[in-house]
Amino acid sequence: MRKRVDIDSTHSLAIVKKIGERLRASLKEDRELPVNFREQIELLRQSEIEAQANAARPSRGDKP
Repeated sequence: MRKRVDIDSTHSLAIVKKIGERLRASLKEDRELPVNFREQIELLRQSEIEAQANAARPSRGDKP
């Protein structure tokens, strides 16, 4: 069983961006992708948006 690894939002965002970059580089735009794969890419885009929003927020320990 794997142990959970807690990472901060900055590192999470960097990981999401790198995955997106590699996927875009490996996919050809002129090729039709399977529906399931397109759905997974959309989920990745949404995760990237959420990660960016979370990175912009102060952490709970920070005072406003």
